[in-house]
Amino acid sequence: MRRLARHPGLATLAALVLIASSGCHPGISWLPDSSGFVYTKGKHLMLFDVKTKKSQVLAKDLRAPAWPTVSPDGKRFALTRVWHRM
Repeated sequence: MRRLARHPGLATLAALVLIASSGCHPGISWLPDSSGFVYTKGKHLMLFDVKTKKSQVLAKDLRAPAWPTVSPDGKRFALTRVWHRM
C-alpha cells in the first residue's frame, strides 16, 4: 500500500477497479439484500427501492463524477470522486 500512496494516480486507478468490480454497471452498487441500489444521476447520489420503484436523493451536488459502493451490511455508502487539476 505504501507504493500506491506514493503514486496518487495508481491509488485512484486501484480504487476505480475495486469499485467497478462491485456491481454490474459503473456508477451503480446494489444493496447486499438486493432490495435496491445506489447510483449517481448528474451530480446527485440516489437510492432506488425495488419494492416501491421510487428513488430518493441521498446527497446533492457531488461536485465531480462519482462512483458509489455499499458496505457489506448495507448501512453505509462510500463514494469515489475524481478531480482533474490542470
